[in-house]
Amino acid sequence: MLLFLVACTGAPDSATTLDSTDPGGDAADYCEETGRTPVTDRSVPSDGFSFASGDVVNRFAGAWAGTWTVYSGGGGAAAAGLAYTDGTIEAVTYELHQDTSGMGGGAEPQCSSRYEIVMGLTASTDDGLIAEAAAITVVASQADAMSFNVGVNIGSVGGTTRPSWDPSDWATNTLSLDGSGSGATVTIGATWQASSGARGPVADTASAGTETGTVEPSGMTEGVGSMALTPG
Repeated sequence: MLLFLVACTGAPDSATTLDSTDPGGDAADYCEETGRTPVTDRSVPSDGFSFASGDVVNRFAGAWAGTWTVYSGGGGAAAAGLAYTDGTIEAVTYELHQDTSGMGGGAEPQCSSRYEIVMGLTASTDDGLIAEAAAITVVASQADAMSFNVGVNIGSVGGTTRPSWDPSDWATNTLSLDGSGSGATVTIGATWQASSGARGPVADTASAGTETGTVEPSGMTEGVGSMALTPG
């Protein structure tokens, strides 16, 4: 199994973030959300979009099948399903904020408009390690490409996969399913994540409880495997 110690900020969010967002300071370019509009007709492109949200749904909704690779060795067959049943769809727009301090660097972020589409996901493998069902938010800035991320709490995991660490040592233990689709392929990676959940001020008891710093959460990450899927 792949196992390494990382800093972790908690359970993953189901909505994938942009490639670049505000780092918390002014010395960088970043994307800021400027609008979020509910989509009432998924057959019509929203303002500022060249494609309709229904194009994404039609491309990716349905059954997918393929191979399952276990990172520790082995694998087999995998299957997944994406279903849309009148879930919420929002058209989200962004604006680029450019660094004017002269201290920024790196590539300029791409602030593309995107649809966020609530769908249902099922994912399973023939070895029983993965057998999950969850609501996801599909993010799409193109008609033929999408991504999603969803975290399943260990108490709700349907498959037999479990992390190598003792779950009781951590405040949260989550199976993260990270998916992406492009054209006629979908890939889904499965990763265990643990977090201490600790965050907040540190009190120095020697100075009458004066706050002297901030506790940041610690965590663990362990890859399970990945699926490579085509329409099935």
